Amino acid sequence: MAAGGTDGWAMQMMTEKGCITGGISVPLRNMHQEVEMCHNTDIKATLDLLKLAVENLDKGDWKNV
Repeated sequence: MAAGGTDGWAMQMMTEKGCITGGISVPLRNMHQEVEMCHNTDIKATLDLLKLAVENLDKGDWKNV
């Protein structure tokens, strides 16, 4: 994850072997502008996705990652 406007790459480089890194973003328009906007349902859907991801972290097979 070397690009994309996040600190994901820096997080991966914090240890000698790296670490699992992912990103969840809210879809929006006009990022970094005075009129940046997003839809309320997109914010809720993003929060629901994040909640499900965290709740299911222990169900993944992380041995080969």
